[in-house]
Amino acid sequence: MDSETQWWASSSANNLCHYTSAESLVKILEQSALRLGPFKESNDPYEFEDWLPSAVMGKGARTVADTLIADIWQIQRRVNRVAFAMDGVNGPPSHGCIDVCHRGFGSLPMWAHYADHFRGGCLVFDRGRLVELATAMLKPTSEAFYCERVSYEDDVLFGPSSPITDTGSGYLAKNAAELMFRKRAQWSYEHEFRIVAVAPVEGSQILEYGDSLVGVIVGVKSPLNHYDVGKRYGVRAQGQMFSSGVQTIY
Repeated sequence: MDSETQWWASSSANNLCHYTSAESLVKILEQSALRLGPFKESNDPYEFEDWLPSAVMGKGARTVADTLIADIWQIQRRVNRVAFAMDGVNGPPSHGCIDVCHRGFGSLPMWAHYADHFRGGCLVFDRGRLVELATAMLKPTSEAFYCERVSYEDDVLFGPSSPITDTGSGYLAKNAAELMFRKRAQWSYEHEFRIVAVAPVEGSQILEYGDSLVGVIVGVKSPLNHYDVGKRYGVRAQGQMFSSGVQTIY
């Protein structure tokens, strides 16, 4: 096997996989950049709604508590994120043609939900390099910046357990893991990793991914199969197909 295909044929916890539609994939490749969209666009409404502690506590006066709550909501509207899938914990099983169902770019639910029902694609990035670039580009221009894996829990409280006894930014810092990197266990198949930034003003942020892009997987139903994505955009492109009950990348 030549070195150009090693990135998809071998299991690697260092890969971050971003699913998207065909239209968005082309836009990303043309701009060499990813968009960090508003956290409020998350597909799970619990993530955006459960930002207050189960017991709302201020510094004594109700007006103080109301002010802090308003501060939290204001900060929440400025939180942006971009999401990725990572390899599953089981790793890929061994077949003559490599079965990629446990790979970050081989999740069938992810292809259905985030890649326009297999009509889109999946961009694969080197985790270390992308995080390095994101840190250099976004951290200096953001009020807060985080890169973490998402945890999954069956019994999630309504909101973080820490009370509001600080400023909105202090509350966010104390509860970052619960507010931005925790989901219900039903989502655990996503094996999600997030890059999160708090913008100084409300609006999306752009991350130029530079040399961190490792390759692109084109969905089995994608219109992008009709022309050479790799040659057109100068990337290592592979195709998705299904044969004898096995999903393969060719």
